[in-house]
Amino acid sequence: RLAKAVAMVRDGKQPQDPALLLAALAKYKGVIYDVEGKVAEKRSQKNAEEQRRRDAIEDQRIAEEEKEKMHALAKQSAENSRVNVRIERESKRVQRADDIMATRRAAETQRRTRLVHELVEMEEIREQQHVHLIRNREVDRRQSMNVRQEHEAAELV
Repeated sequence: RLAKAVAMVRDGKQPQDPALLLAALAKYKGVIYDVEGKVAEKRSQKNAEEQRRRDAIEDQRIAEEEKEKMHALAKQSAENSRVNVRIERESKRVQRADDIMATRRAAETQRRTRLVHELVEMEEIREQQHVHLIRNREVDRRQSMNVRQEHEAAELV
C-alpha cells in the first residue's frame, strides 16, 4: 500500500488516507533525497574522476616536458663533450707544436753555441799560430843576427 501511495504522490495525486499520505510523502521525500544524494555522489565521483583524468594528463605532460628537458640536457652534454674533446685535441696539437718549436729552438741554440765555440777555438788557434809565427820570426831574426854577428866577428878575427 505504501508503495502505491508513493507512486500516487510521485504522479501528483494524493492518497485518501492521511496517515498513508504522510508516510508516502516522507517516503517520497526520502527517495528524492536519496536520489539527490545519489546524483550528488555520482556528480562528485564524476568530478573526482575528471579531476584524476586532468591530473593524469597534466602529470603526463609534465613527464613529457621533463623527458624533453632530459633529452635536451643529454644532447647538450654530448655536444659539450664533443666540444671538450675538440678543445683538448686542439690543445694537444698546439702543445705538440710548441714542443717541436722548443726542440728546434734548443737544437738551433746548441748549433749556434757549438759554432761559437768552434769559432772561438779557431780564433784561439789562429792567435796562437800568429803568436808562434811572430815568435818564430823573432827567433829566426835573432838567429840570423847571431849568425851575422858571428860572421862579422869571424871576418874581424
